[in-house]
Amino acid sequence: ITPPGIYQSMAKHRHFRQRRQGREKEVGGPLRNSVHYESLSIIVEDDWVNGIFDEHAGLVQTMQCDRGDMGLQLQCHMLEGTICHIHAHCGDHRQRWDTCNHTYDLHGSIAEVVQSTGEQAVGLAH
Repeated sequence: ITPPGIYQSMAKHRHFRQRRQGREKEVGGPLRNSVHYESLSIIVEDDWVNGIFDEHAGLVQTMQCDRGDMGLQLQCHMLEGTICHIHAHCGDHRQRWDTCNHTYDLHGSIAEVVQSTGEQAVGLAH
């Protein structure tokens, strides 16, 4: 779920695998083909972090972000929001969870970290 892309880095891994197996001249090969059959990525719309470094290979399922208005504040990159979205739309047929609630308050989280860091710094000074 929201993994880093692997498409461009696949060439590096293929090169080292072929060197280990003594097949430096082989183009394509099992690694290139296997990534398309063995890779599954669930990515979330408005998750700008997910698309920064690389593209995805294999089966890519895109799902909606419930709080796309907060995409710039990383809401769409949070695993908790994605899990709650899947639960709300697909359910839990084994009934392990009744509900899934996730709230995201970036400004409140920043304030908590600053306060905690300040308290730890004061504690270290004594």
